[in-house]
Parts: sequence; structure tokens; C-alpha cells
Amino acid sequence: MSIPTSRLDGRFFVGFLGWSSLFRFGAQDSLQTMASKVALEINFFLKCSMAVDHFSLIPRVIKDQGLYDGVVEVWEECYRDRLLIRPRSQHSKCSQCIRHKLVLAKLRKNIPARRAQLLLYTAHLDKQYLDRTIYWRNRAKSREKTLEDGSRTVCLTIDSVDHSKFAFPRSAAMSSKDYSTFIRPTLGVTCIIVHGYGFFLYISEPAIPHDSSWSTDILSHSLNFVCEREPELELRACHVKLHGDNSSKELKHNTACRWLGALCLGRRIRTGELNCLQSGHSHEDIDQVFSGLARFVEGQAELHTPDDFVEALKTFVATPGFRPFEPHKGVFKVDQIRFWFLGH
Repeated sequence: MSIPTSRLDGRFFVGFLGWSSLFRFGAQDSLQTMASKVALEINFFLKCSMAVDHFSLIPRVIKDQGLYDGVVEVWEECYRDRLLIRPRSQHSKCSQCIRHKLVLAKLRKNIPARRAQLLLYTAHLDKQYLDRTIYWRNRAKSREKTLEDGSRTVCLTIDSVDHSKFAFPRSAAMSSKDYSTFIRPTLGVTCIIVHGYGFFLYISEPAIPHDSSWSTDILSHSLNFVCEREPELELRACHVKLHGDNSSKELKHNTACRWLGALCLGRRIRTGELNCLQSGHSHEDIDQVFSGLARFVEGQAELHTPDDFVEALKTFVATPGFRPFEPHKGVFKVDQIRFWFLGH
């Protein structure tokens, strides 16, 4: 990694790549010595969410707004293509991260205790990072189709969109005061990505329950849809990996475990694996799709019925360049589901 040393003095360089390294640098260290030490700390920077989190770890005596602004400016200029510094998030945050940050803020004058607490915080970040690497590894294997050893992996991820973004009807007339007390029903929207094969959106009206049977039903449909259009995909020889967040609504339930077990027992798949990310650290590529999807729906002025939403979302997924790794895309309106936990 090339370092723009012409714009960075020693202290600026340390803050630029690894805030936690400040506690181990001596005044006699040269820029090259600090660079070698910072290389050991760069993983800590990558595992945290925003630069402001690292900046808060610097002792107050050397903290100033100009330094932080300079860090962001140089990063955007030289390293934006490698790692983007995101703005403050509006999503709920990990409770353990908040607890660690609050304790660190109380230990500004107790350097030994601050170091010990920082180690605990780093260990927590290491755990969530390792969870993510499992998902990234399975996603890459699924996109590669057949691996060098001849095995095949099919990685699926599932998540649901905030249903408040899909209230209907959407119309310019709804801004009238006459409809100020009108309570609009909302649609349930769940997304499934079969990495390397397909991208699917499932829409339902409020009367359809989004429980474990819902997740199992649409997962089965997605696998069947892909197999019908990929004749060379033989699930009996595939390792199926399911990924979701920490919500019991999506995958973290007995029905999904029994479904995978039944597929293995019936020799429909070679192996099955269920993985859930830590609560507060589950934002992945599927959530980025939801962000674009929400902006698209907000730009639609007239969507009066659920069928109008289906047609609009079909236009969204058909956009050129959207999810190029998944050739098969579909938007389905679900009117009923089977109750998997009853064995029907």
C-alpha cells in the first residue's frame, strides 16, 4: 500500500491508519518504524464501522477537529477505492459495542484500564469479523460454481425489508388533509439471493404471516426455481449454506433446521449449514439492495395495489447492471403458504 507521506507528519500518519497504535509509539520512533507498527493495526481499522469511532479513542490532549478533517480528506483522496468511510448510521447499533464505547469514554484518565477495555472491544470486533468472513467465503464459492476439488457450494441469504416502506396505496392524493387519519396497509417483502444463480423478491399482503413457514416456503421455491433453469446444477452433490441475520423470524428457528435436515436425510442435498450473523453486525450486501429498493419505491408516485408494486419491482430488478452475478431474477406475489412446522 503506497502512503502519501508528503502530506502526513508522524502524528497524522498514526491517526490516519490506526488510532489504537498511539498507545505504543514512542517519541523517538521514525515514520518508517511507525509504519511497520501501524501495519499490524490496520485490521482493527477495517473491522470498525466509521473513522469517527477510531478518532474517539485518541487521548483528548491531541484531539482536534482539524486533524480529523484532514484524516477524512486524505483518505477520500487516496484510499476511497479501497475502503469508503461511511457517514453516521441511522440504524440501531450493537449493544456490546455501545457498552464498550461508553466504558472507554469513562476511562480517559486511567490508561491501563483503558488498554484492557480496548482489548475486550477488539476481541468483540474480531468475533463479528470472523462471522462475516464465513459469509464472504461461502458467497465466493457459490459464485465460482465448481471449485478446484470438484465440489459445488450454493449459498443463500435471506432478509426482509422494513414493511413501512411499502404502504399502499401510494398516490399524490394521499397527501391531502382528507387522508391525514387514513391508516394504510403495508406489504411484506422478503429478499432471497442465491449467490451466483438468482435474485428473488417475495411480496405478500398483511394477511399472510411472516413466520418460519414463510421463510422455509420461499427458500424451497428459490432453490426449485434455480434448479429448473440451471440443468447442470445437481443439488445432490452441493453443499447448501444458509445465511441470515440474528432474527428468529428469518432463519434462527427449528423449522429451518428441520428443513435442512430433511433435505440431507432424503439425499436432496449433500450437506446443509445454517449461519446467523451477530446482532448489530449483520449489515451485508442484501441490505445495500434494500437501500436502493427503498429509494426506487419512494420515486414512484402512483402505486395503488399490490400488483402495481409487483410490476414496479420487476422493473427495478430488470435494470441493466443490477446484480450481474445473479442471472435469474424474479418478483413473486405470495397468496398462501404451507405450514411446515405441522408437516403439511
